[in-house]
Amino acid sequence: MRLALEGLGEWSDRPALHAVGIFEGDRLVAALPFALHSSRRGLVPMRSLEMLGANMLDFAAPPFPQDRPQIPRLLLDHLLGAPTKWDVMWFHGLDPADPSAAMLLAEVGRRGLNMETRLQALCPSLPLDRSLPDLLQGLFERHSRRRWRKRLNQIESSEDLSFHRWSPDQDLDTLLDALAALEKASWKGDEEIGIFTTENGPFNRALIRHFVETGECRFWWIAQGDRIVTYRVGFHWGDAYWDYQTSFHPDVADLKLSHTLLLLVIQDLIEAGVKRYEFGSGVQRFKLEWATTLREVSLVRIYRPSLGGAMLRSLASIKRAARGDSLDARPELPIPLKEPLPPLESGGGAKS
Repeated sequence: MRLALEGLGEWSDRPALHAVGIFEGDRLVAALPFALHSSRRGLVPMRSLEMLGANMLDFAAPPFPQDRPQIPRLLLDHLLGAPTKWDVMWFHGLDPADPSAAMLLAEVGRRGLNMETRLQALCPSLPLDRSLPDLLQGLFERHSRRRWRKRLNQIESSEDLSFHRWSPDQDLDTLLDALAALEKASWKGDEEIGIFTTENGPFNRALIRHFVETGECRFWWIAQGDRIVTYRVGFHWGDAYWDYQTSFHPDVADLKLSHTLLLLVIQDLIEAGVKRYEFGSGVQRFKLEWATTLREVSLVRIYRPSLGGAMLRSLASIKRAARGDSLDARPELPIPLKEPLPPLESGGGAKS
């Protein structure tokens, strides 16, 4: 195994891409993208290296990482040497339980590098290991189960509300335009945090188009007549579905159709054999109404053994002490997390 480097850009006032390629013979087995930033903290210059992704597994071919433990060693050999110059390296959304992340952190520890790990987010999820009636039976009391069934009946019996799912014979551009119009009319458009109507709109359209072509992006929506009034979009990777975005039109806020759509999406995923629903980062109430597990993701800073690295580490410690921050502070949950469901008994069924 060997490492090849292509640096796409030099230090400047704007981030530059730095790509690291790792090969087995002539076969590329990992391509790891980083952004190089140069800035100042007061009188202290800061040169940072940010990995553009949650973990190395996102950019590596199977069977990494178990059969390629050299990758973290080769990566750090390169990043600690010339020509890449940095003082602190950032990994956002790192899952310590991920095998590639564990290998990287172990290699950092073996080298004695200074490292700081901060809890960045909690990510709720729900195992989809049973039918929807059994899932409702396990998660909700009788009154709540009836409320959810009433929401399903609301769509089935309505003359103007209809449930839809994406299929390849539909025009993707027309659908994305409709979702962008809905997002612009919603509170997400007002606060400029949507995925279609902000400056990241072109990137998200390209991202969605790519995964539509690979069959890994999925859409669902509820329409009122010919108008889409709420939607969900996400990605199906492996045995899990990863929620990406949802929105609803303010005209139908009182109908809580986004909650109804979530129920219909979960039903669809169960029938498709998906085993886990990942709600993404954040502990909003609607997620915790369903989730039974919380996965932690971390922000990891690795400081280079240099004068600049030592200065930035000291500065970060001083600021943290002044603010009274804690590296492992957890956000307060708006409602308690659901208890994990017990295994289904053989031949068992749901009760009304």
